[in-house]
Amino acid sequence: MSKLPDQTKLAPLPESLRKQLEEFKKHLWRIKITEAVLAGLLGLIISFSLVFALDRVWEIPPLVRLIILIAGISLFAIFAPFWINRWVFKHRKENQLARLISTHYPHLGDRLLGVVELQDQDESQTALSPELREAAMIAVAHDAEKRDLDKALSTSWTRKLTLGLGGIALLAVGAFALFPDAGKNALTRWLMPLSDTERYTFTKADLSQIPQPLYIPIGEKFDIALPLSNDSADQPAFTTARYGNSQWKQFSYDENKYVLKFPGKRKNGEVDIKVGDANHQLDVRPIHRPKVSSFQLETIFPDYLQRQPHKRELGSTQAEALEGSQIILITRTDRDLKSANMSTTSFLPQMEELDREQAEIKGIDIDQKPESTLLNIKHTVTSNKIITEPIEINKGTITFPITWIDKHGIAGIAPAEVNITSQADTTPSVYNEGVEKQRIMLYNQILEFEMSAEDNFGIQSAGVEWQGEFSTPSPETPAYGETILIQGAPYKTSDRSSVIIDFEKLGIKPQKLTITTWAEDYNPKTGRVHSEPIEVFVLSEDEHANYIKESINDTLSKLEDVIRAEQDNLDENKRLQEMLKDPSAAAEAKEKIAEQQNKELDNTEETKKLADELKETFKEAAKNKSIDSKTLKEMADTTADMQEMAKKDMPEIADKLNEAQEKKNSEEKTKQDLAKAIEKQEKLIKKMQETADKGEKAKEKLESSTFVNRLKQAASEEDNIAQSFISNINNLAGLHYNELDPSLKRLVQSLYLQQGQATSDVRWIQEDLTFFHARTQKPEHENILDKMQQANISETLSGIEKDIENQQSYAALRLTKESATLLRDWAKELEGAQDQAGGGGGGGGGANQEDEDFEFMLKVMKMIQEEQRIRAKTRSLEQTKRDIKLPSSKAAPDTQANPKAAKEPAKKITPIVNP
Repeated sequence: MSKLPDQTKLAPLPESLRKQLEEFKKHLWRIKITEAVLAGLLGLIISFSLVFALDRVWEIPPLVRLIILIAGISLFAIFAPFWINRWVFKHRKENQLARLISTHYPHLGDRLLGVVELQDQDESQTALSPELREAAMIAVAHDAEKRDLDKALSTSWTRKLTLGLGGIALLAVGAFALFPDAGKNALTRWLMPLSDTERYTFTKADLSQIPQPLYIPIGEKFDIALPLSNDSADQPAFTTARYGNSQWKQFSYDENKYVLKFPGKRKNGEVDIKVGDANHQLDVRPIHRPKVSSFQLETIFPDYLQRQPHKRELGSTQAEALEGSQIILITRTDRDLKSANMSTTSFLPQMEELDREQAEIKGIDIDQKPESTLLNIKHTVTSNKIITEPIEINKGTITFPITWIDKHGIAGIAPAEVNITSQADTTPSVYNEGVEKQRIMLYNQILEFEMSAEDNFGIQSAGVEWQGEFSTPSPETPAYGETILIQGAPYKTSDRSSVIIDFEKLGIKPQKLTITTWAEDYNPKTGRVHSEPIEVFVLSEDEHANYIKESINDTLSKLEDVIRAEQDNLDENKRLQEMLKDPSAAAEAKEKIAEQQNKELDNTEETKKLADELKETFKEAAKNKSIDSKTLKEMADTTADMQEMAKKDMPEIADKLNEAQEKKNSEEKTKQDLAKAIEKQEKLIKKMQETADKGEKAKEKLESSTFVNRLKQAASEEDNIAQSFISNINNLAGLHYNELDPSLKRLVQSLYLQQGQATSDVRWIQEDLTFFHARTQKPEHENILDKMQQANISETLSGIEKDIENQQSYAALRLTKESATLLRDWAKELEGAQDQAGGGGGGGGGANQEDEDFEFMLKVMKMIQEEQRIRAKTRSLEQTKRDIKLPSSKAAPDTQANPKAAKEPAKKITPIVNP
């Protein structure tokens, strides 16, 4: 402690008093400086203790910690200087010390203050003498010596501060000792209030498993699992939490965690949690659960289909995929995903597809119900996509239950279940349009119709094939052939084409043809699929004429039934006419007239059908050049008469019967109408009979003309056999059959079969001519029959067969030429007789004009038919030209649908145009 600076005093204090005051001053300074230091330390310890204590309760914000630190330091920085200034710097003089002493010793203090003031007084200016002033100072000094001036200093604050500092310091040191980690943490947070040092708590929750912000399903109850860290010093039995400003709820500690349960929320909020001395706040954001936005299916087709992989969006959870292909299922959601799970159900083979014998061989219980096995599907999760690895598609339905969890940890509301049903690569289908299942056609006609081919995974090719069959033994080979009409492509699932078969161009002789269209797909296991067969009977002119004859005969037979029915109607109408004469039976007769009208209408419909049948027969007959115009004229007249009866005569009868049954009619009117109906019916029946006679004449003419053609055909066959012998006579003469060349052996066998067929044909001609003469009794037919019997033609032709069999070539040659001459002469004789019979029937000019008109109409019809035939032949030639230019690829790629496929290699196929 430095002494007071020397001052010039007029009357200095006594030395004893001066020293006593000096000691008092030093003591004062020591106490007040100590108090300042204790107060500063107490402020720091209290500041630290406050942080330590508050940290046990709540998270002190950095700003608050800064304020606490500043407040603690302020006792050193502000209070201590102020305190020292007051008690040290402001108590340096004797008068200041005297005033302080006066607070405890008032009388002594006042005297001291007076003595201090006396030492500065000048005697010249006062009445006080120096002796008296000195005596007064000495007296006060003696009195001060008797007093302990230190008692004028209060030490209560020192003791209080010391006790307070000691107590708080003891608590702080004890807390440090007991909870060193908490103490170190509080010290750090106190010394560095703005640092991000985490508050130490005895209870430590593991928040690493709770994402922030925490997303929850909107409007749904949710739980928050709050586990404690392994290093948590405390494990409270309960914790309290609340959502937003709601009531606090208590949750128990179970299975190493607290499960906080909250009702559904729709707005963002915060969850406050108090667990032990730890306080936490979680940011909770309700959002909608993630959902599937779309499904995409990529199909990888089997190699044999030659198709590129195909992607398509699925409009639902049901889809089909080709059996044997592979699929990749792409599932898109409306949010990015964290994980997903996919599985599928695999079934045992379908037992109903196996019969019991197959099941026993394979060791399968056919009565066993299919079992399912859940298999995980390998997949990847990218952004908002779940992409499976390729999955093999087998028979049946595959079910994919899909679950997913988005990036926020929220699962979809329910699994999405995708069902993929296997789609078989079905066999192609091919069908025909515009053609009957059975057709009868002349050998020089052209068959035309449309074919369509379809396949669900691409047509490879399609066409038509035919197989011939002779109804009788023949040396000829039945026709066979096929034509490719449609050259498919992997992406061509349907196509159609015209089918044009020109019998003459294809060299198809008269025979039965079975025609089918066919189609092939790309599946190597399928093979060719055929349409329903079309049976076409390709006839020669003679066979065709015979068919026309049979058709006319059938129509005439039905016409006879119509005539009988009309006669029965007439008889019944006459009976009703008699009943009308009896008043008592008139009402009943009138009622039966309605039945008669219905019968007449039915008969009219049947007549219309017969007229249409005969019209079609006439059109077919007009195609046959061997049928003469007179026969066609008879057919045309018969058809016209039947049409007139069906459209005019018979409806008039029905109208009269309808008028006869009118209720407003008088009895006389009814009788008149019925009489008119009967009159018309009698004329109709007569006209029907005349029409039937015309038809019969047409049939006879046709049948007669067929004999001419048949004889000519037989003569031609014999000429052909003779010509074959002439061409090979040098190689055949004088040799036994076994000595012949193999090619000549085949020729002999062919000639033998051909002669056998010719012999059979002539025998049938003779037999048919016998029956025809018995019915018509015409002399020309009788004359031919007599000549055939005299020539013994059947035995002669049978003898040629034996000559050929015995290798009698010259004898066979001679007899075939003679037989051909006889048959041709008989045909000319019969043809001449028919011409004479036809020419003698001329009438007046009207009849001749009618014949001329018919001839003109017939020529026009034949011209139209020929024009149609030429057009058909042109189309046939164009089709052949197109077939020749067909690509050599059996599986030509569809470059429009699949440009990459154009580079694929092609397989060759040769279309067959001619058998």
